[in-house]
Amino acid sequence: MTLSSLLVSPPAGLLHPAPVDPARHTMSRERLLRYLEIKVHHLIQEQAWDSIRVVGGYNRTRGISRHEKSGKLFNTERPTAQAYGRNLLVQAFPGADYVQHYALIIATYLAMTGRPADTVTYQPPGEEECRTALDTLDLDLHGDVVIVGWGLEHLAPRSGVWTQGPGYCWQRTQVGGTRVVYLGFRHSIWGDVAGRTVARLARLGAGAVVYAGKVGGLDPGTEPNRWLATGNTSLLGGALVSWEDFFGDYARAHPGVRSGLHVSSPSILLENQDWLAQHAS
Repeated sequence: MTLSSLLVSPPAGLLHPAPVDPARHTMSRERLLRYLEIKVHHLIQEQAWDSIRVVGGYNRTRGISRHEKSGKLFNTERPTAQAYGRNLLVQAFPGADYVQHYALIIATYLAMTGRPADTVTYQPPGEEECRTALDTLDLDLHGDVVIVGWGLEHLAPRSGVWTQGPGYCWQRTQVGGTRVVYLGFRHSIWGDVAGRTVARLARLGAGAVVYAGKVGGLDPGTEPNRWLATGNTSLLGGALVSWEDFFGDYARAHPGVRSGLHVSSPSILLENQDWLAQHAS
């Protein structure tokens, strides 16, 4: 199916994202709007469309947003957009959570700026499409510890050289005699994309995968940006998932590290006051 036919012949399973209520979100209205403005494609901010459809796809040949990040190595790319008459097709890196997340971003932005949000639909990508989107990730791993996520340019050796791959960069070093690969992505590995990334790395021979990320806290007594956090259990889709905590012993020995349950959601847009009340206890 061509990109234009996705607009002419709507596929089965097309969904409408419901804009979130800014008054009920855990961000203030001003912070929420700013969060949306730096992520919504410039074509959506600058003009109105009869329809906006978000699908899975990774296309860096055209339709790149002028609001993409600059001045950093990783997590710089935003979904791209192509116009077909008065209709706009938006391609987000294939992941069910990410496609839903970006559709919610667009719908909420339109609603907050006084424009109709019912023009937005999204098509969740299929499992095969999501899995094969990471087939270009190809590293020669032999039990290496792979570190992915945020702040890699500060964790990796400054003298190291980043090797470029399609959509990612990596460098290899040794830490305390352990072979370590730092792996950063230029596109988002949001939600279930991160899970498939770990699965792909395991197939390539990784001995362990460590994700370094920024995390918000549900405990009002925990001051932001003052703690390191770790854990080995996540609430994902209403079910608990556990794994071996790479930093368990370290966390127990250092008072500046908090260990606890991680709560995952498909989109930060869904984290409203009701969500907070449900998960804070």
